[in-house]
Amino acid sequence: MRHVRAVAETVGVSERTVWRWLEQAKATGRAEAPVRQGYAVSDEVWELLGEAGAMSGS
Repeated sequence: MRHVRAVAETVGVSERTVWRWLEQAKATGRAEAPVRQGYAVSDEVWELLGEAGAMSGS
């Protein structure tokens, strides 16, 4: 659909993303953007990143 393509180009996402938004709106009856869950880096990951940095000479 032209409208889906126009929306995707306007907001800088893929057409598939717009279709997912439409599917979610139809399923939930709501048009608001979903709340994204944050990402937290665990202590273990920080430790591994530190070790990787130490190995590279940084």
